[in-house]
Amino acid sequence: NYPAGEHLERTVDLPTQLLGHPAVDSLAYRCEDGAVRVRRCDGEAEFKVHEGNLISYRLVSGDDPFGWNGHVPAEALLGQPMSGRQWLAATSETEYPDLPQQITTLFESHRLGDLVLFAADGYDFRDNNVAAHGGPRAVDMQVPFIIAGPGVPRGRMSNVRSVDLTPTLLQLLGEPVPPDLDGQPIDFTKVRPQ
Repeated sequence: NYPAGEHLERTVDLPTQLLGHPAVDSLAYRCEDGAVRVRRCDGEAEFKVHEGNLISYRLVSGDDPFGWNGHVPAEALLGQPMSGRQWLAATSETEYPDLPQQITTLFESHRLGDLVLFAADGYDFRDNNVAAHGGPRAVDMQVPFIIAGPGVPRGRMSNVRSVDLTPTLLQLLGEPVPPDLDGQPIDFTKVRPQ
């Protein structure tokens, strides 16, 4: 609850108020223990980073707020931590692909506010209400990633992040890949022929 009113004597459930607006798809906030919660009208879940950068999921309320039942392994939906790449693979065909990795990484920034809002499909938070980039939904997260040249087989791949471009190009050019880069070189042995 947040202070509100003329003399801040009453409080308002700001997340509930915000989620009641049709332009708001979801909101996220950091808990005191470092976990990150993502709340939608139909439920809330918590993501927590563990040793080895494994991420766990805990349903706080609702049934399946991200539509992951049948996509994500049942053990992970019951709290078993997985790596970010495992979460990416498990959620890539859902409406909220790669959410665990992306939301926990977002909240690592010391410049981030207390509450992050994500616009519903077809909205943004500007005056003209025209959709823009930046949310956790597939329509914002999944973009074409096309690469061709020597050392790149012809075919298709799933589960590649845009941060994988730099380490991939470095590897293809025969240059060392710094270990502190966010991404990793693409494993071209996993390319499916067209």
